[in-house]
Amino acid sequence: MVSAAIYCRISRDGGGLGLGVIRQEELCRKLAAEKGWPVAEIYVDNDLSAYSGAPRPAYVRLLSDLQAGVVDAVLVVDQDRLTRYPRELEEFIVLADRLGVPLANVSGEID
Repeated sequence: MVSAAIYCRISRDGGGLGLGVIRQEELCRKLAAEKGWPVAEIYVDNDLSAYSGAPRPAYVRLLSDLQAGVVDAVLVVDQDRLTRYPRELEEFIVLADRLGVPLANVSGEID
């Protein structure tokens, strides 16, 4: 049985209300339901830029949980929510491939 993770991130949340990440979660939950993947964990880095180099605690926890087998599928609204750096995306995909973890985004599969 798949235990899916949803990762949400928005760079700037000017109002501090988390509306962007709430919408991302809604879209990912819909995709998870379409795929028949129960959602086990939600990882949210609100108001954190992937470009800034600032630590993204939820992203780090997601990587750790993937390696520990806590979750075994990942959903994002778009791959740029996961990371902005091609090298980091490649490292994530290599890890997912090694672990057999499917990756999906709302606009299509991540290759």
